[in-house]
Amino acid sequence: MLKKQHFELLKLIENEKKLSKIAELLNLTERSVRYKIDEINEEIGSKKIEIKKREFFSSLNKDDMDKLFENIESTNYIYSQKEREELIILYTLMKKDKFLLKEVAEKLGTSKSTIRNDLKNLKKILLEYNIKLLQDDKLKYYFAYSEEDYRYFIAIYLYKYVSFDKKYDKIFFDDISYFRKVIYKEIKEEYMSEIESVSKRIKKAELNFMDETLSILVILMVVSHKRQGKNYNLNIENTEILEKRQEYLQLKNFFPDFTNINLLFFTDYLFRISRDEKDVFVKFKNWLDISIAIIKIVRIFEIESKVDLKNIDVFLDKIFYYIKPLIFRTKRKIKLKNSILKDVKDLYPTIFNFLKKNFYYLEEVIKEKVSDEEIAYLVPFFHKALQNNNKINKKGILVTTYKENIALFLKEDIETEFLIDIDKILTLKSFEQIEKNLNDYDYILTTFSLENDFVKEIKHTKIIELNPILTEKDIKKLENAGLKKIKK
Repeated sequence: MLKKQHFELLKLIENEKKLSKIAELLNLTERSVRYKIDEINEEIGSKKIEIKKREFFSSLNKDDMDKLFENIESTNYIYSQKEREELIILYTLMKKDKFLLKEVAEKLGTSKSTIRNDLKNLKKILLEYNIKLLQDDKLKYYFAYSEEDYRYFIAIYLYKYVSFDKKYDKIFFDDISYFRKVIYKEIKEEYMSEIESVSKRIKKAELNFMDETLSILVILMVVSHKRQGKNYNLNIENTEILEKRQEYLQLKNFFPDFTNINLLFFTDYLFRISRDEKDVFVKFKNWLDISIAIIKIVRIFEIESKVDLKNIDVFLDKIFYYIKPLIFRTKRKIKLKNSILKDVKDLYPTIFNFLKKNFYYLEEVIKEKVSDEEIAYLVPFFHKALQNNNKINKKGILVTTYKENIALFLKEDIETEFLIDIDKILTLKSFEQIEKNLNDYDYILTTFSLENDFVKEIKHTKIIELNPILTEKDIKKLENAGLKKIKK
């Protein structure tokens, strides 16, 4: 019987092929990893994953994954309350607006009193997303919502269970249980083929956003396409501004089969989650108040730390750069995957506690509670500001296939340890577009292996492959490459 770690292993080999790195990331010996591969192959019934010269070679396909899920038994499986709530959403809100208590109880094989209690809790959860769970005079439950809120909620719900590889054309579930088997079957039948289709097309468009943003866009597009009969309920503001944005023109070019109002809806999502300054007062009507709140937090940080931060304008630009998508995600309750909260609390507890205590200045303005996970991503910026010095730093770029939150943490971790300014974080696609300008950089830092032919073409810039989370081996590798450590 396969366990969670087997599926963590399957997930990791999507992006990483070296046995030594997989073992390090899973905190296992290489022999243990080999045993787990044998167990996966045995479960499938054929040798679909091989290790040759300490590198992984996989020929897994959808049928193999289906087989893994089909082998999970329901015997004695009892849903937790959280799992029941998730399935209630799946069987009701995602399929029909009205339902009876009895119908759901029978579907989940539990009592009406249990489901009634679940619905009370679910009602509070849905209200946070502006979705109301109500009852009519015949005791039928029904939902009330705006079309925009519904689409965002369903997209966020699906995103919890579906993740994309670096090429956007494979979908994989992060772990497994009988509950996940039920979810997988329902989502596969209803959404999976369309998600894959849109994923393959979206990578052709020139959209300069991190992978996580585009993954949510893909699901939002699929949900919206299914709901296009409800387009008349969409209320989209600032259409003249949206139609002039590059994102709209790209989407219109590559998705002619989508209605114009849907394309505007997707452009609005990208506009509101983007970091650029253009039309910032359209995006945030209270941007001035937001700016004052952030400056106030930074000033209190200076007072409590007894420092005058150098290059304060540059530092504020970095904070504002991150704050824009933070506010949008907070308002839409979009939770980033791969939280760095635990690492931040361990490494920088004083700064984290300061920000958590003082973030109410911003929360009062946006009228939302910002999660600890979102606050955690700002902590390395503040730590780096304290470590700033007058020495001339080396210049580098970070190229990664990992999600934005991991990349940001890796960037700040490197800049905290070494005298280097990482000018940009690039996806593989963005990196390919600036190949001619690579001589401007001293270092190219990657989280994957570059092709040998490409490496040979680069003469003056050093290329260093790192883990997504900086290890002692990585630190030694950077030192050996000539980077100087910051004196602490």
